[in-house]
Amino acid sequence: MYHCHANGNSKVLGDLVSQASSWCSQAKTPLLVPVTSWLSLALPPQVLSLTLQAPIRQLVAAPDSQHAFCTTEADDKVVAVYHLTSKKLVRHMAGHKAAITCLHMAPSGLHLLSGSEDTDVLVWDPVTGELRRRLSHHVAGVLCVTCTNAEDLVLSGSEIGVVVLARLDTGQLVQRLENHRGVVSAVAVNRGDDIFATASSDCTVCIWCLETFTLLNTLSLPAAVERLSISGDSTFLLLGCADQCVRVRSLTTGSDVHCLQGYAGRVSAIGFARDNCRCVLGTRDGKAFVFDIHSARLVQTLAAHPDAPVVAIQAQSRDTFLITAAGNKIVVWNFYLKKSEMCHPQPKSKKVDVHKDPVSCVALSRDGSVAVTAAITCLAFAPNGLFVVSGSEDNTLRVWGLTLGLVVSTFKEHQSKIVSVFVTSDSRRVLSVDAQGMHRLWTADSATQLVACVKTANQVTLHANVVFTVGGKSDNSLKYWPVFETDSEKTVSHSEAILCYTVTYDCQTIVTGSQDMSLKVWEVATAKLTQRTAVPLKKAICVKASPPDAINNSTAPLWRARAASQPRQATRRVNNWRLHVWGSDALRGDPIGGVCPDDQRHF
Repeated sequence: MYHCHANGNSKVLGDLVSQASSWCSQAKTPLLVPVTSWLSLALPPQVLSLTLQAPIRQLVAAPDSQHAFCTTEADDKVVAVYHLTSKKLVRHMAGHKAAITCLHMAPSGLHLLSGSEDTDVLVWDPVTGELRRRLSHHVAGVLCVTCTNAEDLVLSGSEIGVVVLARLDTGQLVQRLENHRGVVSAVAVNRGDDIFATASSDCTVCIWCLETFTLLNTLSLPAAVERLSISGDSTFLLLGCADQCVRVRSLTTGSDVHCLQGYAGRVSAIGFARDNCRCVLGTRDGKAFVFDIHSARLVQTLAAHPDAPVVAIQAQSRDTFLITAAGNKIVVWNFYLKKSEMCHPQPKSKKVDVHKDPVSCVALSRDGSVAVTAAITCLAFAPNGLFVVSGSEDNTLRVWGLTLGLVVSTFKEHQSKIVSVFVTSDSRRVLSVDAQGMHRLWTADSATQLVACVKTANQVTLHANVVFTVGGKSDNSLKYWPVFETDSEKTVSHSEAILCYTVTYDCQTIVTGSQDMSLKVWEVATAKLTQRTAVPLKKAICVKASPPDAINNSTAPLWRARAASQPRQATRRVNNWRLHVWGSDALRGDPIGGVCPDDQRHF
């Protein structure tokens, strides 16, 4: 490069060399600089190592990778600052009255947070070592601390299960959460600053809304949760549990994704890479294991801390370095992932067919991807309220996280347009039906197909994990089966076409309405007919059951399933209507386009 610059062959290279030389000449101390990504060099695994005089308890690094902030067993009340390249101690930061239990560096590198057994959270200036603020909102020892990416709120958890949120600039208390019944072992905020998660020894992880501080979801684990981390794309939760298992969960749905395997010993530290493709586990035997988060495949094993537990793992900006600490040793690793080694390479760009006429308009989505390529035909909300599933005429289904508005998974196994979609009661699986009658059951978080069968696609519904659909000759039969047992099919029928049906809330009774001007009540378990009632004047076109067992039909009589009496009847034509959730009130749709409460709506 110097040769090119001297001969003046390349102005761009010349400017690059001049700027690099000027920048390096201004540095008064050695600098830790990553090798440029476009240089095809074989990089050594380790960049440097720093040995301290005492074992390390906690460690965080500055965003520029030049300084490390740590506490040691020799003096656990003080934060020691080291310059990594020169391997020199810069300063001590003293202010706590008891042992420091946690450290966190703000994303900008302008704030350092420390929590202690003295119940205080301290805010430091990491450049000067000055104590800026003392937050004294806890009444028990602080075990974990973090801040939002906007650096406006400080979140901390204590030994008595309390999570405190306070203003970073003023220290003012914002919210106090007391949902956990055990110690709060970890707290993390997602990249968008709208969701945060807390982990506890009570074997639960709570997902919270950062705007309203309301609880969105509670994940139950088989063992106490000791460590927690959220991926940068807000897709995965990485959970380190006391049973020596590291679990990967979906942040949106809370469902299981993986249980990482291939390491030995108890996990002592966890963390995500910045590429959202890898995660790193540190164990008590001094090793760090790098996994592909999508496939759970072990990618690399780093061993530099024999016979000492790894207490800290931190991936630096753009994954230039990985910093680990164990025993009395700090090691900096080359962590950059080349495109040729990417676990999940980016798809190649597709060539767009050239138009015959001049292009008049063009639009791009903000995230660079296409959301939906055809008309949406059906929607279904998950019972837990965390996601919605959409079906489209392009034969695909998409799971959308309601919290962030992002696509969680895409299901592409259907060969024709989607006509119906349902979410099972546990909010983990999705049943989709296409125009050809293909029923497919698949997982919501990973779009993995579980069951596929060919059935009818007319008036399909899902109640308590039982699938109902109208079929048979002239559509005069109602068929139903458990969603996981497609061969265990039962059938009930009328003499003419079934126009409507409903299932009671306890899924024990079916009511069918037919063109033969009758309503029939059936037992779900046995398909036995328990009651038959003639519909006055005209055929039944819609039927609905209230929560206990009251049944309403279309020509307006409100009657009881057990007595078959007709105490109330509307006088106008009814096109459609709905019962209130408790079943005592009804809304009627009239031909003139109005929606009104039924004049005689009480039993």
